[in-house]
Amino acid sequence: MPRILLYLALLALLCALPVLGAIRANQLFVLRVKGGRLTFLRGRIPQQLFDQIADLARNAPDCRLIATPDDGRPRLICRGPLDPGVLQQMRNVVGLYPLARLRAGGRPNR
Repeated sequence: MPRILLYLALLALLCALPVLGAIRANQLFVLRVKGGRLTFLRGRIPQQLFDQIADLARNAPDCRLIATPDDGRPRLICRGPLDPGVLQQMRNVVGLYPLARLRAGGRPNR
């Protein structure tokens, strides 16, 4: 019986990996706010956009910001307790950048 459970666990893991890969492939960038400091986790983002979001995140609580393409435009999602007004300001800033410019961005300096 334990051997069957091991095989089922391995099968579930093998099935989950492509799903996780597909989700990550759809992300433009992922940022983390911790202690009011913005950290780049993965993806591509222009330095100027990173700096603008960092300014808005100075007094923000710990959260994660994820940008994905949505109907030809970038969409910013927040995972955590961010003030709706600050989140809207961040969305407005991200919305100024076309998808092509976000995809052409790189890894920020800070």
